[in-house]
This record gives sequence, C-alpha cells and structure tokens, in this order.
Amino acid sequence: MRRYAVLLVVLLAACGKSEAPADAAKKGTAAAQMPPEPKAFPKPDACSLLSVETVASITGWKAPTPKPVDAGADYISSCMYVDAAQPTRFVKITVSLGSAIPKNSEDYAKTVGDRSGTLLKPATPINTLVVPVIEMDGGPDFQAMQARLEQFVELTVFTQSMDLTRSLFPPALVALRAKLPDV
Repeated sequence: MRRYAVLLVVLLAACGKSEAPADAAKKGTAAAQMPPEPKAFPKPDACSLLSVETVASITGWKAPTPKPVDAGADYISSCMYVDAAQPTRFVKITVSLGSAIPKNSEDYAKTVGDRSGTLLKPATPINTLVVPVIEMDGGPDFQAMQARLEQFVELTVFTQSMDLTRSLFPPALVALRAKLPDV
C-alpha cells in the first residue's frame, strides 16, 4: 500500500513536466528511490522435506529412491520415493504455492468434502497439528494428508496406507515449516 502512495505522490509531482519516468529515475528523483520489487517467494523442494534415511526408517524399505516429479507448473514441487525392492510401493510429497488458508481443520474438511466424488468419503479434519490439516481416503493408491500454511503453501503427502501417511506427514510438515519465512 505504501508503494502505491509513493507512486501516486511521484506521479502527481511529475504532472506537467516533460521528463519521461526513465529520465527522472536517472536523475535520482523520488521515483528512483522506491523500494525494489519483493523477491519471488521460493518454492520449497519437495524432495528436501524427507531424507532417504527418514523414509527408510519409517517405511522399513531398504533403499527408497527419491525422484523429482515434473508437475508441469512452476508453483508445484513433487517428489516420489519408490521402494527399490517393490517399485509399486511409493511415497509422494507435493508442495504447491498459492493455496487459500482455511480458518481451521473443520472448515478445510468441509471445503474439500469428497473432492467431487474422487474420495471414498469426505475429508476428515485433523486437529492435533498446529495448522489446518485433513486426511483424504481416495482408495488403495491415495491415502493422503494435506495441510495449508499461513504462507499460502499447501503440503500433501500420500502413500498406499493411511498409517504410513500418518507417520510420514508430521516430519515433512516440520521440515516445510522450517524452510518457510515467518508471517
């Protein structure tokens, strides 16, 4: 808001002058002293949220392999850990930017509902974590937990087992929160 007020003052002061804005900036006027644009919010790397050792310890897999997944959008980072011994077993972590922030887990669950019929039952609110969190049952290959954080970031962890998802989600959430700036 302050930036717009400064810009308005500069524009009003420049009225009637023949100087172009670029020329005014070169001469050191107020327009040249405006604060720089804020840097883009860094997208967290989903593969950095859980170490191979953490995934191996929680899953019992001997050699889980993390692989970045191209989500096709700059605002999404995804990572898939695959069990080398049984490639059909996986852990997927996705971080996306720009999500709406629900008031609490109950409102979040109501908003998601059954995701237009893609979930076997409506999302379940989880109130034991410090941010709004839900669980989603999408069938055997989609047992997910999802959180939305104040920084407009969404974290989703899903596996083939809700017990496994429940074990992996908290350390991923802690790691993500540590990487984000305070709001």
